[in-house]
Amino acid sequence: MAEEQQAHRGARLQLSRLVAGALAAALLSVASSAGAEAEKEGDRVWRVDFAIDNDVIFGGEDRHYTNGLHLDVVVPEGVVPGWVATLAHALPPWNDDPEDVRFAFGFHHEMYTPEDSRAREVVPDDRPYAGYLHSRFSIYRNRHRDDEEAIPFLDTLELDIGVVGPASIAEEGQDLLHILTDSPMFKGWDNQLDNEFALVLRRARSWRVPGRPFTLAGGLETDVIANVTAEAGNVKTAATAAGLVRIGWALPADFGKGRFARPDGPDSPMRFYLFAGANVSAVVRDIFLDGNTFEDSHDVDKKTLVIHAPMGLGFEYGRFKSQLMAFYNSKEFEGQDGPDWYGRWSIIIDY
Repeated sequence: MAEEQQAHRGARLQLSRLVAGALAAALLSVASSAGAEAEKEGDRVWRVDFAIDNDVIFGGEDRHYTNGLHLDVVVPEGVVPGWVATLAHALPPWNDDPEDVRFAFGFHHEMYTPEDSRAREVVPDDRPYAGYLHSRFSIYRNRHRDDEEAIPFLDTLELDIGVVGPASIAEEGQDLLHILTDSPMFKGWDNQLDNEFALVLRRARSWRVPGRPFTLAGGLETDVIANVTAEAGNVKTAATAAGLVRIGWALPADFGKGRFARPDGPDSPMRFYLFAGANVSAVVRDIFLDGNTFEDSHDVDKKTLVIHAPMGLGFEYGRFKSQLMAFYNSKEFEGQDGPDWYGRWSIIIDY
């Protein structure tokens, strides 16, 4: 039995290497194309966005969405392949300003577990074990950024390509993390979702209201960011409406994620702000609850309407940005024992 498990693990690692290699090759191809454009355009500011999620930070226990790693590289404005700009301006409603286009590429990894770490068998009334490894290609189109009378908005088109299942190496990743932190090991990974190619297309628009923040007493500023998102694929199909309120000093002219403001210069002020919001989603499909698309697997009865509420603080100075966040998730499936919380620490560096 031990030899069979070892063989299965070896096969998973080999498949994971193949998947990671294919994703890396795709990312390098896009990066090379961007690099060629960069040589023509001269020096521009690149932006690296790294974030780590973990439910122990605020939730105090490992369960459900338990860990995530996110790394994205945002290519400077004006340094994009021609086909990316063409695609961006083909998205309705159309934008005639070709300088307001950027794109990003990155790697993302997510882990999902049930609450009971000791059970070796399937826990019928709790979410399945699952891992998700994918690359993300994003196109951003920012309009009316400098027009004080117009409401700025950001269009986003994203494509996620990857794998769900053992090939995501979520089991190995969690085992290593728990060994390093001397945490209990989860025993039921043999029941995780089967390997499945993952594909999701996402379209979103965000607005910042007003175009310039309202100024309050003591130099405080406040603004509101609204967002609507539609996504479709075998991993997730859903529609989301969201709102975020920020208050602080020298609010950045972005859309809440720290990615889209122009790089600060040497004379720019230090920025500090608090934020809180709510996302309401109507979920048609969620592979991490509904189970595999083409094979029988463990699944639970998901809730169609869910609420995801971010809150936290942001800090920016010069080329460094950081956010520390807590996320509240309402119950996502029938029989779930209460809502979930997890934390995120993100760091963004311009270079």
